[in-house]
Amino acid sequence: MSDWPASLWTPYRSSVIEDPYPMYRSLRAYPGLYPAPSGDWIVTRYSDIRAVLKDTSFLNGNRLRWLERGASEFPERYDVFQSILKAVSPFLVFQNGHYHQALRKFISAEWNTLSIGTVIEENIIHLWPSDSLFDLAPIAMQLPAKVMCDVMGIPEADFKKLEQLSHKMIMAFDLYLSFRNLSVVKETANAFLAYFQQLIEAKEQAPDDSLISKLIRHPLPDGVSRYDLLSNLFFLFISGVETTASLICHGVWHLSTRDFLPKLAADPTRISSAVEECLRFDPPAQLVARYATRDTTIAGTEIAKGDSLTICLASANRDESVYEEADRFSLDRDFSKHLAFSHGAHYCLGDWLARLEFSAVLSHIVKKKSFRVMSAPVWRPNLSVRSIQSLMVTQT
Repeated sequence: MSDWPASLWTPYRSSVIEDPYPMYRSLRAYPGLYPAPSGDWIVTRYSDIRAVLKDTSFLNGNRLRWLERGASEFPERYDVFQSILKAVSPFLVFQNGHYHQALRKFISAEWNTLSIGTVIEENIIHLWPSDSLFDLAPIAMQLPAKVMCDVMGIPEADFKKLEQLSHKMIMAFDLYLSFRNLSVVKETANAFLAYFQQLIEAKEQAPDDSLISKLIRHPLPDGVSRYDLLSNLFFLFISGVETTASLICHGVWHLSTRDFLPKLAADPTRISSAVEECLRFDPPAQLVARYATRDTTIAGTEIAKGDSLTICLASANRDESVYEEADRFSLDRDFSKHLAFSHGAHYCLGDWLARLEFSAVLSHIVKKKSFRVMSAPVWRPNLSVRSIQSLMVTQT
Protein backbone atom coordinates (compact mmCIF):
# COMPACT_ATOMS: atom_id res chain seq x y z
CA MET A 1 0.00 0.00 0.00
CA SER A 2 2.96 2.34 0.50
CA ASP A 3 3.50 2.22 -3.28
CA TRP A 4 0.18 3.95 -3.93
CA PRO A 5 0.69 7.63 -4.81
CA ALA A 6 -0.60 10.00 -2.14
CA SER A 7 -1.56 12.41 -4.91
CA LEU A 8 -4.53 10.35 -6.11
CA TRP A 9 -6.89 11.72 -3.42
CA THR A 10 -6.81 15.50 -3.96
CA PRO A 11 -10.40 16.60 -3.32
CA TYR A 12 -9.62 20.26 -2.58
CA ARG A 13 -7.52 20.89 -5.69
CA SER A 14 -9.24 23.55 -7.81
CA SER A 15 -9.38 21.35 -10.90
CA VAL A 16 -11.02 18.57 -8.85
CA ILE A 17 -13.59 20.94 -7.36
CA GLU A 18 -14.56 21.87 -10.92
CA ASP A 19 -14.54 18.26 -12.13
CA PRO A 20 -13.92 15.43 -9.62
CA TYR A 21 -14.66 12.61 -12.06
CA PRO A 22 -11.14 12.11 -13.49
CA MET A 23 -9.93 11.70 -9.89
CA TYR A 24 -12.64 9.14 -9.20
CA ARG A 25 -11.74 7.28 -12.39
CA SER A 26 -8.09 7.00 -11.32
CA LEU A 27 -9.11 5.79 -7.86
CA ARG A 28 -11.41 3.12 -9.32
CA ALA A 29 -8.49 1.80 -11.37
CA TYR A 30 -6.48 1.01 -8.23
CA PRO A 31 -6.79 -2.43 -6.66
CA GLY A 32 -8.40 -2.52 -3.25
CA LEU A 33 -9.28 0.62 -1.32
CA TYR A 34 -7.17 3.75 -1.46
CA PRO A 35 -5.49 4.94 1.79
CA ALA A 36 -5.96 8.69 2.06
CA PRO A 37 -3.34 10.85 3.79
CA SER A 38 -6.07 11.78 6.30
CA GLY A 39 -6.17 8.17 7.48
CA ASP A 40 -9.50 7.10 5.97
CA TRP A 41 -10.05 4.52 3.23
CA ILE A 42 -11.47 5.87 -0.04
CA VAL A 43 -14.13 3.59 -1.56
CA THR A 44 -14.92 4.35 -5.20
CA ARG A 45 -16.19 1.22 -7.00
CA TYR A 46 -19.91 0.56 -7.27
CA SER A 47 -19.88 -3.01 -5.96
CA ASP A 48 -17.72 -2.11 -2.95
CA ILE A 49 -19.82 0.95 -2.11
CA ARG A 50 -23.13 -0.88 -2.34
CA ALA A 51 -21.76 -3.68 -0.15
CA VAL A 52 -20.52 -1.25 2.54
CA LEU A 53 -23.77 0.73 2.59
CA LYS A 54 -25.80 -2.44 2.98
CA ASP A 55 -23.55 -3.93 5.70
CA THR A 56 -24.87 -2.88 9.13
CA SER A 57 -21.45 -3.43 10.71
CA PHE A 58 -20.37 -0.17 9.03
CA LEU A 59 -21.91 2.69 10.97
CA ASN A 60 -22.55 6.39 10.44
CA GLY A 61 -21.06 8.93 12.81
CA ASN A 62 -17.52 9.68 11.62
CA ARG A 63 -17.91 13.38 12.18
CA LEU A 64 -19.21 12.76 15.71
CA ARG A 65 -16.12 10.67 16.43
CA TRP A 66 -13.93 13.49 15.08
CA LEU A 67 -15.69 15.99 17.35
CA GLU A 68 -15.34 13.71 20.37
CA ARG A 69 -11.64 13.25 19.66
CA GLY A 70 -11.21 17.00 19.20
CA ALA A 71 -12.84 17.72 22.56
CA SER A 72 -10.36 15.33 24.18
CA GLU A 73 -7.22 16.41 22.33
CA PHE A 74 -7.81 20.18 22.28
CA PRO A 75 -9.01 21.21 25.75
CA GLU A 76 -8.84 24.90 24.83
CA ARG A 77 -11.65 24.24 22.32
CA TYR A 78 -13.57 21.79 24.49
CA ASP A 79 -16.67 23.98 24.88
CA VAL A 80 -16.92 24.52 21.12
CA PHE A 81 -16.65 20.80 20.35
CA GLN A 82 -19.18 19.88 23.01
CA SER A 83 -21.66 22.51 21.86
CA ILE A 84 -21.55 21.18 18.30
CA LEU A 85 -21.81 17.58 19.49
CA LYS A 86 -24.91 18.36 21.51
CA ALA A 87 -26.52 20.10 18.55
CA VAL A 88 -25.87 17.53 15.83
CA SER A 89 -25.52 14.16 17.61
CA PRO A 90 -29.24 13.34 17.30
CA PHE A 91 -29.23 13.89 13.50
CA LEU A 92 -30.71 10.89 11.71
CA VAL A 93 -27.73 10.83 9.37
CA PHE A 94 -25.37 10.21 12.31
CA GLN A 95 -27.47 7.58 14.09
CA ASN A 96 -27.71 3.81 13.73
CA GLY A 97 -29.62 0.76 14.92
CA HIS A 98 -32.88 0.89 16.85
CA TYR A 99 -32.73 4.61 17.63
CA HIS A 100 -32.26 5.47 13.96
CA GLN A 101 -35.07 3.14 12.88
CA ALA A 102 -37.51 4.42 15.51
CA LEU A 103 -36.87 8.10 14.82
CA ARG A 104 -36.89 7.64 11.04
CA LYS A 105 -40.21 5.77 11.21
CA PHE A 106 -41.69 8.48 13.44
CA ILE A 107 -40.72 11.33 11.10
CA SER A 108 -41.54 9.39 7.92
CA ALA A 109 -45.12 8.73 9.04
CA GLU A 110 -45.91 12.42 8.45
CA TRP A 111 -43.10 13.38 6.07
CA ASN A 112 -44.00 10.80 3.42
CA THR A 113 -47.68 11.76 3.37
CA LEU A 114 -47.10 15.43 2.54
CA SER A 115 -48.92 16.69 -0.55
CA ILE A 116 -46.94 19.66 -1.82
CA GLY A 117 -47.05 19.66 -5.62
CA THR A 118 -49.13 22.85 -5.64
CA VAL A 119 -46.85 24.46 -3.05
CA ILE A 120 -43.83 23.88 -5.29
CA GLU A 121 -45.51 25.23 -8.41
CA GLU A 122 -46.77 28.35 -6.60
CA ASN A 123 -43.31 29.08 -5.25
CA ILE A 124 -41.71 28.69 -8.68
CA ILE A 125 -44.14 31.24 -10.10
CA HIS A 126 -43.55 33.58 -7.15
CA LEU A 127 -39.74 33.34 -7.06
CA TRP A 128 -38.83 32.99 -10.74
CA PRO A 129 -37.26 36.19 -12.17
CA SER A 130 -38.80 38.04 -15.09
CA ASP A 131 -35.36 39.29 -16.17
CA SER A 132 -33.94 37.91 -19.39
CA LEU A 133 -30.50 37.43 -17.77
CA PHE A 134 -30.12 36.24 -14.17
CA ASP A 135 -28.11 34.04 -11.82
CA LEU A 136 -29.89 30.72 -11.31
CA ALA A 137 -27.94 29.74 -8.17
CA PRO A 138 -29.76 32.00 -5.66
CA ILE A 139 -33.13 31.07 -7.17
CA ALA A 140 -32.25 27.38 -6.89
CA MET A 141 -31.50 27.96 -3.19
CA GLN A 142 -34.60 30.04 -2.49
CA LEU A 143 -37.06 27.57 -4.00
CA PRO A 144 -36.41 24.53 -1.75
CA ALA A 145 -35.90 26.83 1.26
CA LYS A 146 -39.31 28.42 0.69
CA VAL A 147 -40.92 25.01 0.14
CA MET A 148 -39.44 23.74 3.42
CA CYS A 149 -40.68 26.87 5.19
CA ASP A 150 -44.19 26.30 3.86
CA VAL A 151 -44.13 22.60 4.74
CA MET A 152 -42.82 23.17 8.27
CA GLY A 153 -45.07 26.14 8.99
CA ILE A 154 -42.26 28.71 9.18
CA PRO A 155 -43.45 32.33 8.89
CA GLU A 156 -42.69 34.15 5.65
CA ALA A 157 -40.73 36.80 7.57
CA ASP A 158 -38.18 34.19 8.71
CA PHE A 159 -37.56 32.65 5.29
CA LYS A 160 -34.42 34.61 4.38
CA LYS A 161 -32.83 34.11 7.79
CA LEU A 162 -33.20 30.33 7.66
CA GLU A 163 -32.06 30.12 4.05
CA GLN A 164 -28.83 31.91 5.00
CA LEU A 165 -28.30 29.76 8.10
CA SER A 166 -28.78 26.59 6.07
CA HIS A 167 -26.18 27.63 3.53
CA LYS A 168 -23.65 28.59 6.22
CA MET A 169 -24.09 25.26 7.99
CA ILE A 170 -23.62 23.08 4.92
CA MET A 171 -20.60 25.02 3.67
CA ALA A 172 -18.86 24.86 7.07
CA PHE A 173 -19.82 21.33 8.19
CA ASP A 174 -18.04 19.49 5.40
CA LEU A 175 -16.72 15.92 5.40
CA TYR A 176 -13.36 17.13 6.73
CA LEU A 177 -14.34 19.70 9.35
CA SER A 178 -11.65 22.35 9.78
CA PHE A 179 -10.79 24.26 12.94
CA ARG A 180 -11.49 27.56 11.21
CA ASN A 181 -15.10 26.50 10.62
CA LEU A 182 -15.79 25.27 14.16
CA SER A 183 -17.11 28.60 15.42
CA VAL A 184 -19.32 28.98 12.33
CA VAL A 185 -20.84 25.54 12.88
CA LYS A 186 -21.39 26.23 16.59
CA GLU A 187 -23.06 29.60 16.06
CA THR A 188 -25.20 28.39 13.16
CA ALA A 189 -26.33 25.22 14.92
CA ASN A 190 -27.26 27.07 18.09
CA ALA A 191 -29.16 29.70 16.09
CA PHE A 192 -31.15 26.96 14.33
CA LEU A 193 -31.94 25.17 17.60
CA ALA A 194 -33.06 28.36 19.32
CA TYR A 195 -35.29 29.20 16.38
CA PHE A 196 -36.97 25.79 16.19
CA GLN A 197 -37.46 25.71 19.98
CA GLN A 198 -39.42 28.95 19.74
CA LEU A 199 -41.33 27.65 16.72
CA ILE A 200 -42.32 24.43 18.52
CA GLU A 201 -43.59 26.46 21.48
CA ALA A 202 -45.62 28.64 19.11
CA LYS A 203 -47.11 25.58 17.39
CA GLU A 204 -48.09 24.13 20.77
CA GLN A 205 -49.98 27.31 21.57
CA ALA A 206 -51.54 27.61 18.10
CA PRO A 207 -51.50 24.27 16.20
CA ASP A 208 -51.88 24.25 12.43
CA ASP A 209 -51.55 21.77 9.55
CA SER A 210 -47.77 22.11 9.27
CA LEU A 211 -45.33 19.22 9.53
CA ILE A 212 -44.07 20.47 12.89
CA SER A 213 -47.57 20.63 14.37
CA LYS A 214 -48.28 17.12 13.15
CA LEU A 215 -45.06 15.74 14.63
CA ILE A 216 -45.31 17.35 18.07
CA ARG A 217 -48.85 16.14 18.69
CA HIS A 218 -47.72 12.51 18.54
CA PRO A 219 -46.01 10.75 21.47
CA LEU A 220 -42.30 10.30 20.81
CA PRO A 221 -40.86 6.79 20.38
CA ASP A 222 -39.10 5.19 23.34
CA GLY A 223 -35.58 6.53 23.69
CA VAL A 224 -36.28 9.64 21.58
CA SER A 225 -36.33 12.92 23.50
CA ARG A 226 -37.93 16.25 22.77
CA TYR A 227 -34.44 17.63 22.13
CA ASP A 228 -33.78 14.86 19.59
CA LEU A 229 -36.86 15.92 17.63
CA LEU A 230 -35.79 19.57 17.86
CA SER A 231 -32.35 18.71 16.49
CA ASN A 232 -33.85 16.73 13.62
CA LEU A 233 -36.16 19.54 12.58
CA PHE A 234 -32.94 21.50 12.09
CA PHE A 235 -31.49 18.56 10.14
CA LEU A 236 -34.60 18.17 7.97
CA PHE A 237 -34.49 21.80 6.97
CA ILE A 238 -30.85 21.95 5.90
CA SER A 239 -30.96 18.57 4.15
CA GLY A 240 -34.14 19.55 2.34
CA VAL A 241 -32.59 22.72 0.96
CA GLU A 242 -28.94 22.35 -0.03
CA THR A 243 -28.96 19.13 -2.04
CA THR A 244 -32.07 20.13 -3.99
CA ALA A 245 -30.60 23.54 -4.77
CA SER A 246 -27.47 21.82 -6.05
CA LEU A 247 -29.47 19.35 -8.13
CA ILE A 248 -31.36 22.17 -9.84
CA CYS A 249 -28.16 23.99 -10.82
CA HIS A 250 -26.24 20.85 -11.82
CA GLY A 251 -29.13 19.54 -13.82
CA VAL A 252 -29.89 22.74 -15.71
CA TRP A 253 -26.20 23.17 -16.52
CA HIS A 254 -25.82 19.65 -17.91
CA LEU A 255 -29.11 19.69 -19.81
CA SER A 256 -28.53 23.12 -21.33
CA THR A 257 -24.91 22.66 -22.38
CA ARG A 258 -25.80 19.33 -24.00
CA ASP A 259 -28.86 20.75 -25.83
CA PHE A 260 -31.35 18.52 -24.02
CA LEU A 261 -33.75 21.30 -22.99
CA PRO A 262 -35.30 21.64 -26.49
CA LYS A 263 -35.76 17.86 -26.54
CA LEU A 264 -37.60 18.00 -23.22
CA ALA A 265 -39.74 20.85 -24.53
CA ALA A 266 -40.69 18.68 -27.50
CA ASP A 267 -41.39 15.68 -25.27
CA PRO A 268 -42.03 16.60 -21.59
CA THR A 269 -42.61 12.92 -20.76
CA ARG A 270 -38.80 12.57 -20.79
CA ILE A 271 -38.40 14.96 -17.85
CA SER A 272 -38.41 12.13 -15.30
CA SER A 273 -35.59 10.41 -17.22
CA ALA A 274 -33.71 13.70 -17.34
CA VAL A 275 -34.00 14.07 -13.57
CA GLU A 276 -32.64 10.57 -13.00
CA GLU A 277 -29.73 11.00 -15.39
CA CYS A 278 -28.78 14.28 -13.74
CA LEU A 279 -28.81 12.47 -10.39
CA ARG A 280 -26.64 9.68 -11.75
CA PHE A 281 -24.27 11.80 -13.80
CA ASP A 282 -23.44 14.48 -11.24
CA PRO A 283 -25.18 13.94 -7.87
CA PRO A 284 -25.18 16.73 -5.27
CA ALA A 285 -24.28 14.37 -2.41
CA GLN A 286 -20.85 13.24 -3.55
CA LEU A 287 -19.52 11.60 -0.40
CA VAL A 288 -20.76 9.89 2.75
CA ALA A 289 -18.75 8.29 5.54
CA ARG A 290 -18.80 5.10 7.60
CA TYR A 291 -16.60 3.44 10.21
CA ALA A 292 -15.99 -0.25 10.78
CA THR A 293 -17.18 -1.96 13.97
CA ARG A 294 -15.24 -5.15 13.25
CA ASP A 295 -12.16 -6.33 11.40
CA THR A 296 -13.07 -7.18 7.83
CA THR A 297 -11.83 -7.23 4.24
CA ILE A 298 -13.13 -5.19 1.31
CA ALA A 299 -11.81 -5.71 -2.22
CA GLY A 300 -8.73 -7.41 -0.80
CA THR A 301 -7.99 -4.57 1.63
CA GLU A 302 -7.86 -5.38 5.34
CA ILE A 303 -10.05 -3.01 7.31
CA ALA A 304 -9.50 -2.80 11.05
CA LYS A 305 -12.20 -2.18 13.63
CA GLY A 306 -12.52 1.59 14.03
CA ASP A 307 -11.21 2.46 10.56
CA SER A 308 -13.00 5.29 8.72
CA LEU A 309 -14.24 4.94 5.15
CA THR A 310 -15.08 7.75 2.74
CA ILE A 311 -17.75 6.50 0.33
CA CYS A 312 -17.72 8.21 -3.07
CA LEU A 313 -21.33 7.90 -4.26
CA ALA A 314 -20.61 10.01 -7.34
CA SER A 315 -17.82 7.65 -8.36
CA ALA A 316 -20.14 4.64 -8.11
CA ASN A 317 -22.52 6.34 -10.53
CA ARG A 318 -19.74 6.59 -13.13
CA ASP A 319 -18.43 3.04 -12.67
CA GLU A 320 -17.75 1.58 -16.13
CA SER A 321 -18.50 -1.94 -14.91
CA VAL A 322 -22.10 -0.90 -14.18
CA TYR A 323 -22.85 1.74 -16.80
CA GLU A 324 -21.92 1.48 -20.46
CA GLU A 325 -20.24 4.73 -21.54
CA ALA A 326 -20.61 5.95 -17.98
CA ASP A 327 -19.20 9.40 -18.75
CA ARG A 328 -21.77 10.02 -21.47
CA PHE A 329 -24.97 11.87 -20.52
CA SER A 330 -27.93 9.85 -21.79
CA LEU A 331 -31.66 9.63 -21.07
CA ASP A 332 -31.80 6.04 -22.29
CA ARG A 333 -30.49 4.11 -19.28
CA ASP A 334 -31.64 1.87 -16.48
CA PHE A 335 -31.79 4.43 -13.66
CA SER A 336 -32.82 2.00 -10.94
CA LYS A 337 -29.23 1.28 -9.90
CA HIS A 338 -27.79 4.73 -9.24
CA LEU A 339 -26.70 5.63 -5.71
CA ALA A 340 -27.35 9.38 -5.75
CA PHE A 341 -29.51 9.02 -2.64
CA SER A 342 -27.23 6.43 -1.04
CA HIS A 343 -28.37 2.88 -0.23
CA GLY A 344 -29.41 0.76 2.71
CA ALA A 345 -30.69 1.94 6.11
CA HIS A 346 -29.63 5.55 5.49
CA TYR A 347 -31.24 5.95 2.07
CA CYS A 348 -32.17 9.64 1.71
CA LEU A 349 -35.47 10.51 3.37
CA GLY A 350 -36.09 13.40 0.97
CA ASP A 351 -35.44 11.70 -2.38
CA TRP A 352 -39.04 12.13 -3.51
CA LEU A 353 -39.03 15.84 -2.67
CA ALA A 354 -35.80 16.58 -4.57
CA ARG A 355 -37.16 14.75 -7.62
CA LEU A 356 -40.49 16.58 -7.40
CA GLU A 357 -38.91 20.03 -7.10
CA PHE A 358 -36.41 19.54 -9.91
CA SER A 359 -39.11 18.09 -12.18
CA ALA A 360 -41.28 21.12 -11.52
CA VAL A 361 -38.39 23.49 -12.33
CA LEU A 362 -37.70 21.68 -15.62
CA SER A 363 -41.39 21.76 -16.51
CA HIS A 364 -41.32 25.52 -15.97
CA ILE A 365 -38.13 26.05 -17.98
CA VAL A 366 -39.13 24.03 -21.04
CA LYS A 367 -42.23 26.19 -21.49
CA LYS A 368 -39.99 29.19 -22.19
CA LYS A 369 -39.34 30.21 -25.80
CA SER A 370 -35.65 29.82 -25.06
CA PHE A 371 -33.54 29.08 -22.02
CA ARG A 372 -29.82 28.49 -21.90
CA VAL A 373 -26.75 28.72 -19.71
CA MET A 374 -24.57 31.71 -20.58
CA SER A 375 -21.33 30.97 -18.72
CA ALA A 376 -19.40 28.24 -16.95
CA PRO A 377 -20.50 27.59 -13.38
CA VAL A 378 -18.57 28.90 -10.39
CA TRP A 379 -18.12 25.99 -7.98
CA ARG A 380 -18.01 26.07 -4.19
CA PRO A 381 -15.10 24.22 -2.49
CA ASN A 382 -17.28 21.69 -0.67
CA LEU A 383 -16.75 17.92 -0.70
CA SER A 384 -19.91 16.47 0.80
CA VAL A 385 -22.31 18.53 -1.32
CA ARG A 386 -21.04 19.52 -4.77
CA SER A 387 -22.67 22.86 -5.42
CA ILE A 388 -22.63 25.82 -7.79
CA GLN A 389 -22.13 29.32 -6.43
CA SER A 390 -23.12 31.13 -9.61
CA LEU A 391 -24.69 30.08 -12.93
CA MET A 392 -25.76 32.82 -15.32
CA VAL A 393 -28.69 31.94 -17.57
CA THR A 394 -30.84 33.73 -20.13
CA GLN A 395 -34.54 33.26 -20.92
CA THR A 396 -37.20 34.61 -23.24
